[in-house]
Amino acid sequence: FNLPYSFNLDPYKLSKKRSTRDMKFLFMGQYIDRKGIIELIKSFQTIQQDNIFLSLAGGGELNEEVNSLISESNNIRNYGYLSYKDSPEFLVEHDVFILPSKHDGWAVVIAEAMASGLFVLGTSSTSACNEYLQDKKNGLFITTEIEDISKKISWCINNPRKVLEGGIQNKSVIEKSMSNAQVASKGLLHFLKQVI
Repeated sequence: FNLPYSFNLDPYKLSKKRSTRDMKFLFMGQYIDRKGIIELIKSFQTIQQDNIFLSLAGGGELNEEVNSLISESNNIRNYGYLSYKDSPEFLVEHDVFILPSKHDGWAVVIAEAMASGLFVLGTSSTSACNEYLQDKKNGLFITTEIEDISKKISWCINNPRKVLEGGIQNKSVIEKSMSNAQVASKGLLHFLKQVI
């Protein structure tokens, strides 16, 4: 019986009319080597479009390097740490969530992004991506290589309809999954009744 991290979906049921002209990408997590944030920034810097943006939310040992890398960029902004209660409102302002982790045991933030209706770019080294992503449907699998991340960002830019549809699909995927605390609690009760 597998019970992943689960959470209350209610705060993530916000909706926003997204712009059809701009595309906003988001990284939310620790600024550490394992999360691939430096590779992500370098990948994004190869994209030369004024209406494409990357938001970074978090902090950690690479904060100074992150700030140095983005100091001359108009399209990348470091928002620093967000409180947990502010995350849903921040997530819903974006279109695509990116987590180029070199390894991640689960990454509940993937499920939170999906619950907020974001398309997801993540690695096969992240358990939540392996559980929930269907390539080119509700997200894309990426590697930690700069060239591959850039290529997948460009795919999103060139396929805005698929990004929108995949984000809508993600809300439904998480609602039915064990990441939804209501589904998880019912599953746990069912399991306990079988073993007691």
